[in-house]
Amino acid sequence: MAQDELHEVTAPSSTAGDSNQLGTPTNATSQRQRDPTEIVPDEPQQHQHHHMNRNIRFTLFYTIIAFAGRSIWNQSVLATYVFLLTNENPEAVGFITAVMGISQLLASIPTGYVADKYRRDVMLKVASAVGLLAICFTLLEMYASQNSYTFLVVALAIWGVFWGIANTSLGALFADSIADGDRSYYFTQRSILINLGNTVGPSMALAMFFFLGDHWTVHDCAVVMSFGQAVCLPAVLLLALFSDDEVPACGQERHNSASASEVPSAQQQETNQQGSLADMIEPLLPASPAGGQHQQPKIQLIGCPEADVVENSADVENDLLLNDHGTAPSSSSSCAQQSAEENVEFFFCCVPKHRVAPVLISMADLTSGLASGMSIRYFPIFFVKRLHLSPVHVQVLYLLAPLLQACLMRSGQHFSKQYGRCQVTVAHKWIGITFMMLLVIFAHLNLPAWIICVVYVLRTAFMNSTTPLTKSVLMDNVPTHERGRWSVLESVNMFSWSGSAAFGGFLVSLHGLLFNFCVTATMQFLATLPVIALALTVNVDEGRVNSTAGGLQQQQSSVASSSEQEERSQSARPTRD
Repeated sequence: MAQDELHEVTAPSSTAGDSNQLGTPTNATSQRQRDPTEIVPDEPQQHQHHHMNRNIRFTLFYTIIAFAGRSIWNQSVLATYVFLLTNENPEAVGFITAVMGISQLLASIPTGYVADKYRRDVMLKVASAVGLLAICFTLLEMYASQNSYTFLVVALAIWGVFWGIANTSLGALFADSIADGDRSYYFTQRSILINLGNTVGPSMALAMFFFLGDHWTVHDCAVVMSFGQAVCLPAVLLLALFSDDEVPACGQERHNSASASEVPSAQQQETNQQGSLADMIEPLLPASPAGGQHQQPKIQLIGCPEADVVENSADVENDLLLNDHGTAPSSSSSCAQQSAEENVEFFFCCVPKHRVAPVLISMADLTSGLASGMSIRYFPIFFVKRLHLSPVHVQVLYLLAPLLQACLMRSGQHFSKQYGRCQVTVAHKWIGITFMMLLVIFAHLNLPAWIICVVYVLRTAFMNSTTPLTKSVLMDNVPTHERGRWSVLESVNMFSWSGSAAFGGFLVSLHGLLFNFCVTATMQFLATLPVIALALTVNVDEGRVNSTAGGLQQQQSSVASSSEQEERSQSARPTRD
């Protein structure tokens, strides 16, 4: 793949003590030193994804196990279980979902702060303990409290705390552990594993319901949910094995200072002058010595480790402009982007331009979460009450949708390299909205159940296939030391999703399921508007605001002019835009 095509060009900037201090790449067949002005062609290489560290491997293992177990008890069975337990009260389904969301939000906010300030692996160990408690309470509700709705609310509140701590810390640690340029790939792999887990769960539930008699009863739902709790146990224990020490060097600057992007103090600058490769800025292209070769300038990026020294301004620009779908930037690219964006203008007089991408993506996710929450808990009820489907038939639907969704995620990542991540996201969302409206129309016309089920599978797959694209855009456009805080947005979305589930139950009680689905489709369309605005404002596939990229080009021209003046007069210093 194209992510690693410039790996050999950017690699020398990652080691401060290397004898090749000029940052010029070496060739295996020729040890000649390349001219600084020589344009190095892209050298095709195979993707080196086998270098994943332990955190990445554990995250992928955790993902498929946790979501397999969760999909057994929390996908279609939980809503039906609550619906039957409360004498077919749809508002009870929305309320218990809201409790999970509120508890997840309350747990995630302090978790994001603590994870950024201290260690994320500690928070994951806390999540592991909370997860064990949640499993115990859920099993007690079903077998010791005689199916008490109140006890179930408490158990699901603990599950919400678990997801709030685990999702926030694991999302940030996972992003930190991935090299720049590979996040879209690994986020897509994780999303595919999520969908595979969501496929394994309904498969197991299908088999259990088949042997239990294929009827919707409180007892049968409790048995299936208990099995799902047991499957979740290994994933909960696995969280205790993650380690912040596996994070690459640049990803660990958050442990050194909460303000990693600020200019170093005078004492730190003096230390850098004595022990690092270069000062903050040295004269660019000084006069040639008698030998005739220019010494390449050295620029230490503010907020990056001393080892992350970029050899010239062109390298800085190359690192900043490379993206997930092009060549892989060096280890200093995230820090370089953070440093270059410190003085950018504001967007709409309120949002800094380097914040446009994460803010708009967050707005889209929040609106989409509100929309999805209104209906997702009520699809099982729709299948049971409106289409009269048996448990086995419902599990088949929840088995097929993730499989198609995984295929669309893979194809979406492929097409995003050609058309852009935002463009593919909007296209998939609009197709899903179209199928949602067709579902409402077909149900209103009382068409055969199998047609409505096919439309549901297509709708679900397209609507949920864009998560890795939007997630990679978000993480590519926030500094490393802020990823824990931005990961809190997942729990905020869960809160909005859960809160709207309660509102959805109110709408179902007043106007019915189909009206609720129409409101959902309308809000999902509104959720695409921030993504459209992002596509028109920011070139996220280069990770740079358009005007900022232009500023970088101007800066390169300014540096080149200053270099010419430096050759004519050694007293001149390069200017910075």
